[in-house]
Amino acid sequence: MVRLTRCRRRTLLLLAALALALLPAGALANAGPPRRAGDTGGPLLPGTSDQVHVLGEELRFDLGPDLGSATVTARYRLANRGPDLEDQRFVFVVQDVGGRTDLAVSWNGEPVPVRLGMDQLGPEELAEMARAWTSVDQWLDPVTGEPYEAEFYGSDPVLRYYLFSLDMPAGAEGELAVTYDHTAGSDRTRYTYRVHHYSYLLLPARGWASFGPLQIRVAAPAGSRYYFAANLDFRDEGGEYVAEYPGLPEANLTFAVMNRAGLFLGPQPGPYYGLGFALVLVLSAAVGVGIGRLAGRLPRPALATGVGVLAALVPTGPALVWLSVLLLSSGLPQLRDQAYASAFAGFATGLVGAALCAAVAGWTARGTWRRRRPAGGPG
Repeated sequence: MVRLTRCRRRTLLLLAALALALLPAGALANAGPPRRAGDTGGPLLPGTSDQVHVLGEELRFDLGPDLGSATVTARYRLANRGPDLEDQRFVFVVQDVGGRTDLAVSWNGEPVPVRLGMDQLGPEELAEMARAWTSVDQWLDPVTGEPYEAEFYGSDPVLRYYLFSLDMPAGAEGELAVTYDHTAGSDRTRYTYRVHHYSYLLLPARGWASFGPLQIRVAAPAGSRYYFAANLDFRDEGGEYVAEYPGLPEANLTFAVMNRAGLFLGPQPGPYYGLGFALVLVLSAAVGVGIGRLAGRLPRPALATGVGVLAALVPTGPALVWLSVLLLSSGLPQLRDQAYASAFAGFATGLVGAALCAAVAGWTARGTWRRRRPAGGPG
């Protein structure tokens, strides 16, 4: 009995030591590249103009199902308050990392040819645009709304100048619509799911003769549940966020979104690692009981215990490790954005589960043998 008690103590100490290996699991999520740069949308620029006025703008972000990209539509109501303008050139600037050319422009519903170039802007204007874009690096926490700093990772973005021309007779008014696909920056370490960051420059549009009311809308597919935070004043209209200003606001637009579906234990990954750990331990203990009961049928207690422990370690142990990795890396949707951190945590969890399975199998085998032995037989 004394030997058995010592054996149990040693086993418990071993399990405790292995369990300690799981404590860094939360920190592992921060070991990889924390954020990747995304696009920064930009304003429509006419150069210096004293006769083209923006009577109003509607800026809309239609988020994709994964919230990591959006179709951006900017609708401007323009008016020419001066003489005829023939072949009046405009430029729309996007900072992006993908080299896209899928920006579309229409004037009063008719498509307008667009080309890439920078001959519309002089050296001073180009330098000013570069300074404006490189100054936008604010990241918001979508849960708390607080700004934060994060390490940069990713390729350097490029300013792309989309040029097009319009004929605007004196007194002409019309709607100019610009549409493009916007890729968000992402941070996969702050919370359980990826945080998606969007930036859009508004202030360079001060170059117009005047700028009227501005409405900004951010919408996701129907039924989406997500955290949202912005540096401007938005109101929630049934899951669609709206901001309205009588003119240009005092800051460029930055907002962050994150999926909140399935986060029944909160936005942090730790509780979901704990849930996976608990599930693996329960499964390991159940498997150990089953193996121990089968091994307890053997004729000698030492043989029953040894066979139970060995059967729990080989091949059951590797199977438990594999199942643990599978559960934490892809089985729990809340941990799928944690990259290789969840695989490491799954491996450590599987080792603890295999050790627990072996300990339970040994104890159960010996107990089963004792209950099955003939009365008065050798112990």
